[in-house]
Amino acid sequence: MEWTKLVRYLLKFVVAIAWIIILPLTYSSSIKYPSGAGKILNSWIGDWYNQSVYNIAIVIYMVPDILAALFFLLPQLQNVMERSDSRVLVLLMWWIQPRLYVGRGMHGDILSILKYVFFWAVLLISKLAFSFYVEISPLIDPTKFILDQQVGNYEWHQIFPFLPRNLGVVITIWAPIVMVYFMDTQIWYAIFSTVFGGVSGALSHVGEIRTLGMLRARFKSIPEAFSQCNAIKQREQAFEHRSFFRVWNSFINSLREEDFISDREKDMLMAPSYSSNLSIIQWPPFLLASKVPAAVHMAMNSKEGDEHELIEKIKLDGDRYDAVIECYKSLMIILNSLLLDTNDQNIVNDIDKKVTYSMIKKTFLEDFEMAEIGKVSSTLARLLQLLKSEPINDVGERKIVNALQDFMEITTRDFMKDGQSFKDEDERNQRFMNLNMNMIKEDYWREKFVRLHLLLTMKDSAMDVPINLDARRRITFFANSLFMKMPRAPRVHDMISFSVLTPYYNEEVLYSSHDLNRKNEDGISILFYLQKIYPDEWNNFLERIGVESNNEVSIKGRMDDIRLWASYRGQTLARTVRGMMYYRRALELQCYEDMINDQGYGLADLDTAKAARSKAIADIKFTYVVSCQLYGVHKTSKDSRERGLYENILNLMLTYPALRIAYIDEKEVQLRNGKIEKQYYSVLVKGDDEEIYRIRLPGKPTEVGEGKPNNQNHAIIFTRGEALQAIDMNQDNYLEEAFKMRNLLEEFLLTHGKSEPTILGVREHIFTGRAILIIIGV
Repeated sequence: MEWTKLVRYLLKFVVAIAWIIILPLTYSSSIKYPSGAGKILNSWIGDWYNQSVYNIAIVIYMVPDILAALFFLLPQLQNVMERSDSRVLVLLMWWIQPRLYVGRGMHGDILSILKYVFFWAVLLISKLAFSFYVEISPLIDPTKFILDQQVGNYEWHQIFPFLPRNLGVVITIWAPIVMVYFMDTQIWYAIFSTVFGGVSGALSHVGEIRTLGMLRARFKSIPEAFSQCNAIKQREQAFEHRSFFRVWNSFINSLREEDFISDREKDMLMAPSYSSNLSIIQWPPFLLASKVPAAVHMAMNSKEGDEHELIEKIKLDGDRYDAVIECYKSLMIILNSLLLDTNDQNIVNDIDKKVTYSMIKKTFLEDFEMAEIGKVSSTLARLLQLLKSEPINDVGERKIVNALQDFMEITTRDFMKDGQSFKDEDERNQRFMNLNMNMIKEDYWREKFVRLHLLLTMKDSAMDVPINLDARRRITFFANSLFMKMPRAPRVHDMISFSVLTPYYNEEVLYSSHDLNRKNEDGISILFYLQKIYPDEWNNFLERIGVESNNEVSIKGRMDDIRLWASYRGQTLARTVRGMMYYRRALELQCYEDMINDQGYGLADLDTAKAARSKAIADIKFTYVVSCQLYGVHKTSKDSRERGLYENILNLMLTYPALRIAYIDEKEVQLRNGKIEKQYYSVLVKGDDEEIYRIRLPGKPTEVGEGKPNNQNHAIIFTRGEALQAIDMNQDNYLEEAFKMRNLLEEFLLTHGKSEPTILGVREHIFTGRAILIIIGV
């Protein structure tokens, strides 16, 4: 303990003893006719009788409390005094409060203080009022009545000989009330915290979207909320939706890459990637679950003459009506593009004209057999299933042709009342044979096949997508956060540049095959354990790499992929690096959005410009440095584990070209006088261990203080930008949250009180415990 602290504690003890003596003496001197102890005290002080002495003593005694109240109500005054170099103020602050460095001069504004005082004032007033009118007041008259009752023959006079009244009954009645009086402040605090917190959360839009049902109900307003978070206003609503859908699809793709969702769940959550000529907004399929099957069921149960009623039933649900329109329009586009023969195209066009004419004349139920629409839907779904999944070969092409012929035959023969079917088997075999099989290979058409197939086949069970709890948590949190108050995001070109710094010592970078398959004393390996606690993610992983779960040989042949899958579910450097590099990926996409809004870029050359400009701007705005203290030691080590750590870090740099590794290099140099001297350098490398910078240090930095802080300190010089984010190895990041980094950095440009903030703390999800993520503005 410092001698100044010891002196301060001793002086405070002496002052406390002095006040114990002074206050009773001055108080007794203020009494005109003292008795008992007052006479004894008066005899000590003699004729020193003056009423004002006690008052002066009280004022002097209350000075520290008065100053504390002033500091509390006027934080600006406390900030000035804490930062002052005046000896008087320094001595005063030394006496009033301990010597602190953290938080000095960083007190809240007066409005926050008033809110705090208001909260406790209302709480205590409510508590005291309730206690008086509900607990105390009703017992006053009964207590007086009980005390007025005389006790003639008190049975317990041996124990309480001087108890002439019913004091025992009074104590029994009042004891619970007194206990509740002193304890119910906690109850009132819980009530007020709930009420004030609920109101504050509602005003801040916290928890508006907590479930998938809430997500579906509010999803159509998310694009507008997303647009409000960006500084660049979209030119039209359709453009606003496409901008959000690009971000949304990137988010869903990242969930699939991380194996939180399956391929089918991904297809159900994805919005259309390509623009279309449809007049309706094409929402993700999971919002349209069971819409088309419900419309088909309504049509099958309709009778002739009920066409208006059928259309009105379908229109009751706007999503259902839009889904039906989209299915029909998409089907016509697919068939016209798939068929190469002009006669085949004419048949499809005739059907389209017939449907359009019947809808205009309102004779659709009379011209078509509604009982057969279910068969039409099932054969179309079978055709789409082949188009989206069948391999392109002679066998696959024949299956597609047969399915298309079945669909057209059922449509013309069974569904259309005056349609013309194939005359014989030979005519059937000649029709719809010439197909454009090349279009099946294109992502644009495959997306249309998948979407149309989902709209036709999705049932109510699709409303529970995704099944994985982590995926649900991330989707709902991302959607809810867009409705919360946050600064507008600037263009990527204008945003604050920042760096991320992660200290690393000797932990696991990537699990090895030996580590994953080594069994413990209970016969359980790490891989087996992960497969059991993440069964859905393991199945999604096998689906992604195209391996059956019962094919052990194929699974062992994909051990490199399995190592990554397992490492991304443990406390490894690979997991943290992947999460932090999402910042760069998000900035690239956001730069793409900026170029779309920029009038200087046309849509024709947009993709070419994106490849170069977006990556260049992302590299300028974001830097990630991992301070691997022992990287140089691992590089020259002969130990198999340390050599493996070096190789894994090297693979990370090759996987992420923007990653930088800083380490402490130790060299023995012979001086001119022949002596050998150890020299230490701070080194930065990238890519294939390519050295970028080398800075000589005055000594070994990790011997000056603690290892972790100095491991960070020597690498700070390699960071760039105006903000620095400190990330530990037990912290992860998500792509959807990386999209909001521009908004977060804008907090440094907002004035809170007299100056802009320099330290910013935010919530985070840590997979191994709790910590505080700190972003420091330079």
